[in-house]
Amino acid sequence: VWSSKWKSFISSPIEKAEIKCKFMTNENSFFKPIIKNPTKIIQSGGENNALELLDDIGLKHLENLQNLLLEIDSWKAQGLKEQIRNYSDSLGTKLGKVIQPLRAALSGSLSSPSLFEVMEIIGRDETLGRIDDILKRR
Repeated sequence: VWSSKWKSFISSPIEKAEIKCKFMTNENSFFKPIIKNPTKIIQSGGENNALELLDDIGLKHLENLQNLLLEIDSWKAQGLKEQIRNYSDSLGTKLGKVIQPLRAALSGSLSSPSLFEVMEIIGRDETLGRIDDILKRR
């Protein structure tokens, strides 16, 4: 499955070149199967303390996003962004406050290529699986 996702990603249009470079340098973070022990994979300490984002508020956002994402049929970056933006707007919260815990859950880091591109490329099942792995370890 991962080799087909990788091939599909590599053969995607050239306008994705910057994202491709970021993915290729971080391949281990994105193209491994569902996280089995998230605390070992998620970076901690220093300026990149992704674990701090998975506090009670971050975990609540992940839980709400998981429910929202379960209802989405079309798994495309733009649609995912719109749905998650609508969620953050409904709370009166900035988008960054909502997506940073999601980024930590999906990539194990505070930085990644476009989160919505990541979600589209790794796919629905992998995205939901990684969220579920984090939520199960509360």
